[in-house]
Amino acid sequence: MISEKIYGSKIWYIPDGFSPSDGLDLNDSHESICIINDTNMAANIKITLFFEDEDPVENIGYKLMQKRCKHLRLNDPKNLGGYKLKANKPYAIKLVSDVEIIVQYSRLTSNNDKFTLMTTIGYSV
Repeated sequence: MISEKIYGSKIWYIPDGFSPSDGLDLNDSHESICIINDTNMAANIKITLFFEDEDPVENIGYKLMQKRCKHLRLNDPKNLGGYKLKANKPYAIKLVSDVEIIVQYSRLTSNNDKFTLMTTIGYSV
């Protein structure tokens, strides 16, 4: 039997969050945190949002079942414990999990008929 190593980290940072003013509609511009849980246990994840000029929003809880992935659209308040991101306000994200996960961040910007997609793997500790 082949032994599989589980990859990932329990702590992730995404420094460059920004929700553009035209990105508050769920069908237009948006940002997503994409998470993979490749373990045999559910991942209990705590999300913190950091801002330049106000206190962080902490302990936003999310549970991702084992062997699953999830795309959390950040312009949907239900994915942030009811918190609604403010338009045109920079922020950063920290995710802390009790099991190893992998985190990717993506931003889709749509202006008129033009689209731009940026994606990156988060910084893991």
